[in-house]
Amino acid sequence: MTYPGSGGQWQPQQPPQYPQQQYPQQPGWQQGPPPGQQPPPGYQPPAQFGANPPPPQDPGGFPQPGAPEPPKRKRTGLIIGVIVAVVVAAGGITAGIWALNSSNNVAAGAANPTEAATNLVNSVGNGDVAGMLTSLTPGEAELANDMMNDTVDELKRLEVLSDQADPSNVSGIELKSENLKFDESAEEKVNDRVTITKLVDGKLTVSADLSQIPLAEGFMQQVAPEGLPTGQQTQTIDIGQQVRSSGEPIRIATVQTDDEWHPSLFYTVADYALTEQGMSWPKDQIAPKGADSPEQAVEEVVKAAGSADVQRIIELLPPDEMAVLHDVGPLLLDAIGSGPAGPQLDVNALETSTEEVTGGTKVIVTSFDGTVNGQQIQARHAGDCIEINMPGQQGKMCGDDLAAEIQQDETLPPQVADTLSQVFGKLMSEGMGVVTTEVDGKHYLSPMRSMGESVLTLLRAFEPADIRELITAVN
Repeated sequence: MTYPGSGGQWQPQQPPQYPQQQYPQQPGWQQGPPPGQQPPPGYQPPAQFGANPPPPQDPGGFPQPGAPEPPKRKRTGLIIGVIVAVVVAAGGITAGIWALNSSNNVAAGAANPTEAATNLVNSVGNGDVAGMLTSLTPGEAELANDMMNDTVDELKRLEVLSDQADPSNVSGIELKSENLKFDESAEEKVNDRVTITKLVDGKLTVSADLSQIPLAEGFMQQVAPEGLPTGQQTQTIDIGQQVRSSGEPIRIATVQTDDEWHPSLFYTVADYALTEQGMSWPKDQIAPKGADSPEQAVEEVVKAAGSADVQRIIELLPPDEMAVLHDVGPLLLDAIGSGPAGPQLDVNALETSTEEVTGGTKVIVTSFDGTVNGQQIQARHAGDCIEINMPGQQGKMCGDDLAAEIQQDETLPPQVADTLSQVFGKLMSEGMGVVTTEVDGKHYLSPMRSMGESVLTLLRAFEPADIRELITAVN
């Protein structure tokens, strides 16, 4: 599909223009203007593409020709703290927990915030990881379920995990909790839907036996031919002692959904980020405003990013998975300030392709036509190549070019270079995309699912033999 605009469709016969990218020198790149065309006023050809330092880049990757460094915004740490904290929470789910036995699990709610937080900690204490994640807010529970099941399936295909590995049954890790106590009188009500509970006492015991991790036999023989250490290692955490030492209770955020309360990992890490900044939750929120289609959602995010319209970007985040950023949004806007920061990006045409993935729709940008600070830029994805046009330079980067560059890296063992060449060639062919989800008939861009899909796209580019080659080379 094409976003209509003054630029229309991508026109290869027009004078190609695109800002300088940070690509290595490759065969096929033309230095200077295209044949038969006069160079733009003031143009000075570089001795070699990439020989000079690239111009400053904005957060989206576009250069700022001649632009001064944008002024620093106030409370930048808050933005990083909240957004990165949410990302870390998602990473913790996908990397540290195997959970949920099927996509049919329904989040189990509680009657009040304290009961919801207690269910969370008790589930952890009983080693009931599936129960723990099903107790989360429905959006977080479904997100964790989808990401973990897909990741485990790929690790099985790559023969890293055994066929018996079960996301619903965590082996090798045991947790026990006892005598949990919450200070209900100290609960903090953020708004009508969110309450912060305070855990002040109890104990949590963690036991781990690495030999019980369900690794595939062949993978195990390569990484640990003598086997992993056997026997349990145990550590007990005295929550009361930790609270007395720090002077602060353990804060667990809970969210009300459909008259039931659920603990929330995302709200909890965001609450800690705000607490460390000495700030309170805002009273207002940024209401979600989705798009009419997956393609439109991506187009509008790109346009909003180009004009530094942070509010519109937040509006286009899923109201279930990313409700926390809608609630904390006013503080983010205040931290960023008003007015555009960096270059002005205008989109003339944006073509995309789509495919269905678990939990949403993957949107891949196949062609882009626009301007950065009035300077025209064009690019498109064709096969395993990215064709790029910019003032004074045109050419394309293909999988073979990237493979040749990797193989020239003398710091990499030959087997590793060959394997990575094949993998990145596949990635160039498939293309990376972002994932959108549908909520109540509207479409939103999901940052968590997009990151998870990027990891899965990378895993899909490998074959079991590739993993064995890499391990052999490293050993």
